[in-house]
Amino acid sequence: MKRYISIVLSLAMLFVCLLGPSSAEGLIGNLETDIQIHGLTELNVRMLVSRYFAQRKAYLQGTADTIETAVTPMITDEAKHKQLLTEENAVFVNSTVVIGNVVILSYRAEVEATETATFLIEGETVQESIIHVIHVYGNDDVALAVGSDGYKVNATGFISASYVNPETAELNSLIPDGSPMCILNVAMGEVGTNYSINGVTKYGTWYEECCDVGSDDYRYDFTDADWCTMFVSWCAEQCWVPDYLIPREAYAPTMVAYFDNKGWYYHSASGGGDYTPQPGDLIFFGRNTTDWFLSPGHVGIVSFVSGNVVYYVEGNAGVTVNGVTMRGVKHSQESLTSTDIVAYANPAYSNDSHPVRHGEWEYDNSMHWQDCVACGEQVLGYHNWYEAEEGYVCLICECLLRY
Repeated sequence: MKRYISIVLSLAMLFVCLLGPSSAEGLIGNLETDIQIHGLTELNVRMLVSRYFAQRKAYLQGTADTIETAVTPMITDEAKHKQLLTEENAVFVNSTVVIGNVVILSYRAEVEATETATFLIEGETVQESIIHVIHVYGNDDVALAVGSDGYKVNATGFISASYVNPETAELNSLIPDGSPMCILNVAMGEVGTNYSINGVTKYGTWYEECCDVGSDDYRYDFTDADWCTMFVSWCAEQCWVPDYLIPREAYAPTMVAYFDNKGWYYHSASGGGDYTPQPGDLIFFGRNTTDWFLSPGHVGIVSFVSGNVVYYVEGNAGVTVNGVTMRGVKHSQESLTSTDIVAYANPAYSNDSHPVRHGEWEYDNSMHWQDCVACGEQVLGYHNWYEAEEGYVCLICECLLRY
């Protein structure tokens, strides 16, 4: 049976190539209703990206309410695209897509695609060739999802949140700093990092060096302590998620208290909640049930949800390497209705590329400033930013600045 399905898929993709992008759309539509795509293979990635473009086209044309193959931040970005089309008196008439090079990595795929898009702008037909750089996330065991799409439309002036001029940035830079996909990129890159039980870890060592861990008279040694929460904090630090969005903590209960106070804390299904976790959310488990102060006692980072299963990256998880029990970083899964899951936290991530970082300031008497890699403008100066509740916002492109 498996061999039969494999042959059918291969023949389907052959027909897609022979028919061309426009004729193949109906075939892809049939496949998306009949076959659930799994596994990070080139065939599955190409099929998923084809589905993504078909759904995105329907969304921009107003015949669909969402893009099922894309993560929530991307849908938010396309909502901005849709609004800009209205403001520019433009109609997204049609598009055909040629999927080019696909590079399969350990937990994601990098895809190049060329879209020929037709717009009707103030009664005039305009056609443009648009280069897309797409990241697809997953592995051999889980369903795939489109995590970012970097592109620019000259006809309307739209620039996606994931876009950075390819002449000045490498492919990995297309994932916005401080975004949920950025923290997932960091976390997934750590999968397979293992330590002996009670051994010194880089996450504990980092926490000791960077965070306030007590007075000189009383200082706990975090270098060899349980490290799931420090792993999450470390991932946030690596991709410039501000500590007011994810606090740098060593204990899951103190992190829970922070999110609960912010109103970003949602009980799981087993606790009576109806929240659906999003990529980049934190997932809390009640593994220390004997002491209320220590529960929830474990935390990870949600990668995505497929059906009734939530997938997540966790540190300080039990792993076996060559018959030896160790603690490591792994990509795990759990039923959404599992009583082991206590709650989720949904930090108010920014999904725009405006990396303004510590130690990279320049000063010219009246202001500090930094060049933005997304739009090239000088940001965080007295003349072009304003202070909002969540931080500083650029007057030029309304992106939240991270500093």
